Amino acid sequence: MPRPDVSIAIPTRNRANSLARTLSNLTSVEIPTAMRVQVVVVDNGSTDHTGEVVRNAVGPWGITQLFRQPYAGVSRARNCAIHQTDSPILLFLDDDVRPDSDWLVRMMHEFEDPNIMVLGGGIELDSEICPDWMEPWHHTLFASTAFPSLTGDSPRSANIGFRRDCFRNEVSFDPEIGAGTDYGFAEEYLLLKGLRQNGYIVKLERSVRVVHEFDPSRLSAESIIKMAEGSGRSGAYATYHYGQALPRLLDLRERILRLQAHAVKKNLSATGRRPTQEEFNVIQRASSFAQFRIERNRPPNYEFPDQRKLRGILE
Repeated sequence: MPRPDVSIAIPTRNRANSLARTLSNLTSVEIPTAMRVQVVVVDNGSTDHTGEVVRNAVGPWGITQLFRQPYAGVSRARNCAIHQTDSPILLFLDDDVRPDSDWLVRMMHEFEDPNIMVLGGGIELDSEICPDWMEPWHHTLFASTAFPSLTGDSPRSANIGFRRDCFRNEVSFDPEIGAGTDYGFAEEYLLLKGLRQNGYIVKLERSVRVVHEFDPSRLSAESIIKMAEGSGRSGAYATYHYGQALPRLLDLRERILRLQAHAVKKNLSATGRRPTQEEFNVIQRASSFAQFRIERNRPPNYEFPDQRKLRGILE
């Protein structure tokens, strides 16, 4: 069987209905002439009918392949796709997105520039899901790239492509972080930071767009608080293990932030409202400083100068 020109990988875990919509959305995506496309789903330990959805998913690319990675963590699922495919270009989509019809054409057009090693596409939230109270900072919690002043030009893993050469020398996503772990965020951040430090060109092209059809239950106050806590823990992990830095006066500042976050959460519980951006930041920082106190008891997982991961969870 000829090697595909491009593989499209979709990690998923117990979101069969959402995955079915995403695979259906992919059937409307134009495939460039004569291009061999492979679509793979990485099942990250699902207990629902994900397997049935994949078996029934046939599109212009042919059958959809299913790989299984039983150990939880989206980074592990992405690494499974890296190891199980061999196409020169590997694209990742989340299991709850709707690519524009010209998404693949635009993505591959950008990769015609041989200097581009990583290409991130634009992500916008489904306007039919977004309530009127959402502010731009809320959009960024769901991977939106629609507000450059808040997100800059860093790609998000919900819509991103890599040249195969990015994964030479055992380079991969850090399995300790990302969705499905205790940290919950930042798996693409560390990978992209390392690639940039090694001279690889990383580009964000917002016209290569997908729409994020996220679950509206994630807009609850409880879910947003969990996002603040998870992003705080992930930030501490990245800063300590990769940046090899600790905040000054850590213990004192952690105690102060812990008290502030407790007061914020108590008020939110009493009023039944969602956190403001300022309150979100307080909870996030308190979580981050608490995690720093845990991480400082471990040797850094990454070592200079090449910043390869040498310790911790490696697979």
